Amino acid sequence: MKILVIDVGGSHIKVRATGHKKRMEIPSGPKMTAGKMVAAVQKLTAGWQYDAVTIGYLGLVLHGRIVSEPHNLGLGWVGFAFQKAFGFVRQGHYATDATMLATYPAAVISVESIGDLLRYDLVQLLKPDVLK
Repeated sequence: MKILVIDVGGSHIKVRATGHKKRMEIPSGPKMTAGKMVAAVQKLTAGWQYDAVTIGYLGLVLHGRIVSEPHNLGLGWVGFAFQKAFGFVRQGHYATDATMLATYPAAVISVESIGDLLRYDLVQLLKPDVLK
């Protein structure tokens, strides 16, 4: 499984994917809306192959949804349909969603940075017999 990892920061959007050794950066800031971020990432990663997208976002998340606009970026993050924008049908969960973290059992793995996910064989981790 190839994963596109996006780390949304106040000064840069960091982008990396399985099979790509170099981390790419896009300048962000007060004019960076969710839509502009997606467009910039898609332009930067044109031609890359990936099966899933994971987004690191430092902000308030409730029930898997962003519920407050970031103070250091543009507007449009609340209610933005990231899965639709990236062409995926299923909605993922955000790392800062305390409700989701409390609802499920302890994690099999824990990472300090969302980019650390690239070090794991996620296909192996997602097999039902591994998670028992």
